[in-house]
Amino acid sequence: MNDMRFLRQKDVVDTEKLANLQVTLIGLGSIGSVTGLYLAKMGVVKLTTFDSDIVDVHNVSNQAYGMSDVGLLKTDAFATLVENQTGVLPNTVGLQYDGRQLSGVVISALIP
Repeated sequence: MNDMRFLRQKDVVDTEKLANLQVTLIGLGSIGSVTGLYLAKMGVVKLTTFDSDIVDVHNVSNQAYGMSDVGLLKTDAFATLVENQTGVLPNTVGLQYDGRQLSGVVISALIP
């Protein structure tokens, strides 16, 4: 991948590998929303996310969402955020993770 967006990380991260890597992110709260955004910024394009929650006003201070996202499903707000900043449209599932078989890299960003 010869994309100038990745110039600063070319000696650290293999962007070709990231572009072909399947990543599943469970939870789009304080850890998941930022992790998913930065994965997409680094070049991950096969990104699937799970979350059934909505963005509430108290989420704005510590998550990647803004006031305009309040009331939206986190998956919908996240998809818009990532697409606007990276051009990548993640596959979002507006449900809690249901135990289905997953492959690739799986990140659980749930806080009990």
